[in-house]
Amino acid sequence: MAPADFEASELLGLDQDACRTVLGDLRGASLRPVELEFKSFRDCAYLTAKALGVQVRFTPADPPQARVDVVFLYNEGEGFAQYSAGPLPEGLQWSHHSKDVVLMLGEPSDKYGGGRFRAVGISYETLGLDIQFRESNWNDEKNPMAFVSIFPRLDPSHGLCQICGKLASFRCGLCKQRSYCSSSCQKTDWRTHQEDCPGFLEKKASLRWEGELMLPRCQQLSRKLTSAISEVVLDSMDCEWATGLESEPLRVPLGFYGDTEATQRLRRQLAIHPPVLDTVTEQLGLLRRHQKELKDWTVESIAQSFRDRSNSAAWELAVLRPEMSVLKSQVEALKEENGHLTSQLSAGQSRESEVQQMICRAKSRNGQLLLEVEEMRQQLEAQKGIQELAERLRNQLCRAERAATDAEMECESLRRQLEGSGQRQRADTDADEDAEELRERLMEMQEALNAARDRATDAEMECDDLRKQLQRGSTARASAERKGDDDSHLFEKLAELQEQLDAARDRATDAEMECESLRRQLEGSGQRQPADTDADEDAEELRERLMEMQEALNAARDRATDAEMECDDLRKQLQRGSTARASAEPEGDDDSHLFEKLAELQEQLDAARDRATDAEMECESLRRQLEGSGQRQPADTDADEDAEELRERLMEMQEALNAARDRATDAEMECDDLRKQLQRGSTARASAERKGDDDSHLFEKLAELQEQLDAARDRATDAEMECESLRRQLEGSGQRQPADTDADEDAEELRERLMEMQEALNAARDRATDAEMESESLHVQLRNSAVQQLTDKMFLQDGKTQRELELEKQIADLMGDLRKKS
Repeated sequence: MAPADFEASELLGLDQDACRTVLGDLRGASLRPVELEFKSFRDCAYLTAKALGVQVRFTPADPPQARVDVVFLYNEGEGFAQYSAGPLPEGLQWSHHSKDVVLMLGEPSDKYGGGRFRAVGISYETLGLDIQFRESNWNDEKNPMAFVSIFPRLDPSHGLCQICGKLASFRCGLCKQRSYCSSSCQKTDWRTHQEDCPGFLEKKASLRWEGELMLPRCQQLSRKLTSAISEVVLDSMDCEWATGLESEPLRVPLGFYGDTEATQRLRRQLAIHPPVLDTVTEQLGLLRRHQKELKDWTVESIAQSFRDRSNSAAWELAVLRPEMSVLKSQVEALKEENGHLTSQLSAGQSRESEVQQMICRAKSRNGQLLLEVEEMRQQLEAQKGIQELAERLRNQLCRAERAATDAEMECESLRRQLEGSGQRQRADTDADEDAEELRERLMEMQEALNAARDRATDAEMECDDLRKQLQRGSTARASAERKGDDDSHLFEKLAELQEQLDAARDRATDAEMECESLRRQLEGSGQRQPADTDADEDAEELRERLMEMQEALNAARDRATDAEMECDDLRKQLQRGSTARASAEPEGDDDSHLFEKLAELQEQLDAARDRATDAEMECESLRRQLEGSGQRQPADTDADEDAEELRERLMEMQEALNAARDRATDAEMECDDLRKQLQRGSTARASAERKGDDDSHLFEKLAELQEQLDAARDRATDAEMECESLRRQLEGSGQRQPADTDADEDAEELRERLMEMQEALNAARDRATDAEMESESLHVQLRNSAVQQLTDKMFLQDGKTQRELELEKQIADLMGDLRKKS
């Protein structure tokens, strides 16, 4: 038999010779024979192989009948080698400890040992295992195994009452195989058990046949009666009474019946056996003769049996009394320990339920935190993409500004050339060539201006795309709970409005440059001599165009007036909003007001852009008319009247310029007042929370945008006024004749007035430029503070936001609490 296939339970039921043979085969590859030690006792015998770590027990001790009923497998120690010839039963390992065994096999059916000297052990009767440990402490979870006992598995009903299934307290006194909890259950089971009880059947057979033929007929009858009596008496553990003849005393179980019950039982049995009753009738005389002797002997035997049993019970009671006291104390200790363990178990169960609830809450909370972190990451990715797009737009705007600067430089060069050409002599034969060169330069300037306008249009389209993306982003963030996302959206919206305002400013600057160029060309055209004979047709066409320009200018003025009214409404709403925010607690209303004001600013910016577009269109029309007026000949001789009309137009232009200057001054003063109000509002909100600080920045940004919008409107108004002045001069120049001798003086005076107006216009431009520079400085400061705030708010360390760090910290704290509680 190979050791790998050997099962120790196969030794159960073998006789001594077979067991020696199997143990001898277990020596394995070693050629040394296995040393076997045999010890015999009165009721059992032991065969030991210490080198294999195996010991078997035989019962009974008689070799022919001895069979193995228990197999002991030892761990290393106490002279035994560790058993390794085969696997341990039920998957056990020698490295397992007491806690591991209980976790694998469950709660044992019996426990024994413990105390100061006896090692602890547990039993699994239904598995046929007894496990003995080395130490005597029940609380030691690391108690190693000393040896394992293997015996035949018991039925799960072993130790229970045969009738009711309760815990049995005694067994059948004859066969020792049936268990009962009380005498009533034994009485109930005896009707069927007496038919297959081996002990009762053996005694019954010996009573009927042993020496029965050697007795007289009367004694045989007495034996039959005695047998009938013995059949109705039940077993009562080991308590018996003697009956029968003196020569052959008969041991019959006494049972639990009294004399009355035995007599009734005997009568019933006699009624069942009528032939026996016939024999008794025939032998009545003999029975009467032996009745007294049998009665005396029976009473004496019963009394002696009771005396012996009483003495035996008293002796056993005296012997068991110390052990009973120890057991009582142990029972009390076990009861106390059981109560303590029960309380601990209930507390542990309640604690376990609390921990389970906490774990469920932690899981749900952790899931929500993970969703929030994922949403914040997506928002950060979207913001990064928007920042990259804004960077590209800034680069394109820089290129557009450089192109506009180039156009300005080229316009300045053209202006200087036109000023020089205005001082040329009329007798110069190269006038046509200069006019042609002027037209070429004008065409080049127009192309450069168109290119700058195209770039501005591209920038506006990209800004529109950015606005749509921001709108989609704001729609995606509308379901979020935090207000920080709304603030970032507001900053992005403000940046978008700033870009659009820069584009409008660029377009207004282009319009001003074109107006300046046309004005200088007009100064030069006042000194040219016409060479074309079709003056009447050109004058008629000029009048028609002047009417169209007048209508367009009136429409532009109406739109400018509407924009100013909208600006006033916005200013009033801003004041009402600041007053309402000073007394209101919720911060969501501020955000809604800010969104509304941003929308109004957007509308006003669109209106300013439209006005700039109209001014550009008027400048284009004036430029074309100026090209045509360079070839026009005057047909009227009323130069003085024309000069007077020109002076009147100059006075009107001066008045319009003064009105524009007053409007600019009023706008600057009003912007200063608004800035002071916003500063006071931001100072009052300085002690508020971070959300209030963000709102103050937004209000400052709104004030800055308002100032820039006012400056753009002022510049557009100046451009419109210059266009009006140029238009009137163009109307006068179309009817001027050079035949008057005072024309040179009027032209000189006109030049002086134009120079004065130029200086005044330059002063107004300087003031507008200073306001723009101050606005730009405020914008840079606001942008830096917004970037710093977004950086502090969005990106702190390792690309994580403040919200992510707080969530991770909360998750870590929660997991730490769970580990501590578990």
